[in-house]
Amino acid sequence: MDNGITFLPNDRYLLENEKFRLYYTAAGDEAHNFIVVVEDNFSNSYELEFDFNNRNVKDDDLTIVPIGNFSPLLK
Repeated sequence: MDNGITFLPNDRYLLENEKFRLYYTAAGDEAHNFIVVVEDNFSNSYELEFDFNNRNVKDDDLTIVPIGNFSPLLK
């Protein structure tokens, strides 16, 4: 996150603002996948899945495409 916290898998963290920035650095050369779950004060949960592949591209050839859907989780 933008305040320097390193997240551990499957732990909960309090978001202090409505907006936050999450930085991710891959530890290997293979494809990576992770899921971020956001829960509000009313126990509503939302899941966002991220998929990254190991493709080397030049910055000028880079196209950013939305990945995954932000959707409520069923209780």
